[in-house]
Amino acid sequence: MPATPRDYHAVRHAQEMAMARAARSPAAAHAHAALAEAHRQAMDDPVLSGDRAVRR
Repeated sequence: MPATPRDYHAVRHAQEMAMARAARSPAAAHAHAALAEAHRQAMDDPVLSGDRAVRR
């Protein structure tokens, strides 16, 4: 299990990119690339990456 939310998103990004490269159809490649991009953006988000607590 990844140590931090940022690590989780980094691992998932790498996995989705690998699946996008190995996809057998353009639609599957596009879907995996979109998920990879979402995980990349989550790594950059201070709340989703665990860098900052959510304030209420």
